[in-house]
Amino acid sequence: MDCRTFFRSCLLSHPSRVLAIVVLALPDWGVAQETSQISEEMKSLVRSSLDAYRQLESEIAQEKTPLVTRMSRLEEGNLQLRAKLESYRFLSERIATEIGELNEEGKSLQDQVGYVRSASETFLSKFESRINLSESQRYFDQLESIRAQAASEEPLVRQFAAFAEALQLSLERSEAILGGDRFAGKAIGEQGSIHRGQVVVWGPSGFFLDEDGERAGALSYHSDAIEPGVSFLDATYAGNLASFVKTGEGTVPLDPTLGDALALEQSQGDVFTHLRRGGLVGYVILALGIVAGLVSLLKIRDLKGFSTPSAEEIAELSRLAREGGSDQAITKATKIRGVAGDVMATGIRNMRKNALLLEETMLSVVLRAKPRMERYLPFLAITAAASPLLGLLGTVVGLIKTFALITLYGAGAPNALSAGISEALITTELGLIVAIPTLILHGLFSRLIRSRIVALEQVAFDFVETTNLELAEAK
Repeated sequence: MDCRTFFRSCLLSHPSRVLAIVVLALPDWGVAQETSQISEEMKSLVRSSLDAYRQLESEIAQEKTPLVTRMSRLEEGNLQLRAKLESYRFLSERIATEIGELNEEGKSLQDQVGYVRSASETFLSKFESRINLSESQRYFDQLESIRAQAASEEPLVRQFAAFAEALQLSLERSEAILGGDRFAGKAIGEQGSIHRGQVVVWGPSGFFLDEDGERAGALSYHSDAIEPGVSFLDATYAGNLASFVKTGEGTVPLDPTLGDALALEQSQGDVFTHLRRGGLVGYVILALGIVAGLVSLLKIRDLKGFSTPSAEEIAELSRLAREGGSDQAITKATKIRGVAGDVMATGIRNMRKNALLLEETMLSVVLRAKPRMERYLPFLAITAAASPLLGLLGTVVGLIKTFALITLYGAGAPNALSAGISEALITTELGLIVAIPTLILHGLFSRLIRSRIVALEQVAFDFVETTNLELAEAK
């Protein structure tokens, strides 16, 4: 920028100040130029500056109008956009609220569907468990198909269609069994053979008539098979039952236990079947028990053959030996049963000895007879102690078999495990059955033998005392 241009700009912005500066700066200007020229020049500059200012102001006014118009349009567009934004924001909040309501409604519907599905599955399970055991073969395929369809990954519509089919099947069954339902079926006999014939379901009971129409019986649960087991009845009941199956009329045997009593009776079997379940250890225990019983019979016979003379009989034998001779007294003494006769005969033979020697001689007979009187008692004691141990051994053997079967078949096969468990319990039972009576008999025999020995000793004391008294009186 040159000096002239700078001066012009200063004059346009602050003309009075520029004039004052010029006047103060050039005090001697009148010498060089005249004041009028300066004034005219200044006026010219002022006019030109004013013209430039007016032209610039006009240009600004011309450019301001479209800018204001554009700004107004922009402000109006901004207001419209703000209004749209508010409407979109309100719509977004409304949509979010509706989505939340739909989610809650969806959760409620899911809960309802889950409840209905759970109730349907419970109904299906109860229907399967409540149908008569003889009807399992009739509805097995249908129930398996319904269960597979309900548990599959198919849409809910098909799953609930399966549950509806189960409900319809239940209604049809309820109508069918009101007066008794009859259908062709199979049953498993006592020997495991399968019989074909007619099955009749009447209330909670089921009956079976074979194809020949000759044998009839009641149905019961048979494990590991969908066919029930049949227990054929004798001719009298079978005829009435056959008439009921064929015509729907007749006398039928009703079991209030629904087959449980019959199954219990069949499971128990006879005594020999029960004993065979004890296995080898059970046979050993039974052998010990039989021998212990025979020994007990021998001891009873021995004890029954024992008798002791009374005080009067002892005095009579003593008097007879002293007056009539020892031979006649010995003959009478030997008629006394048991060891007491030997004791009295020994006393009569040695009655001339002194009292102490006579007593020792008679007691020696008692001592020699004591082992014979106590014979077989150790065997009874051993049997009473060994039988529970053998029962425990059988229990261990049975448990070993049971765990071996668990290793092979797992814990879900009760029929495979029942043999080992039965052997374990039966041997314990047999051991206690043998041990308890044997222990009681051993104690009883020991007590009786001790009392007999005391009685023999008393006989010896009485004979010695009687003999001494009679000898003292004779002197």
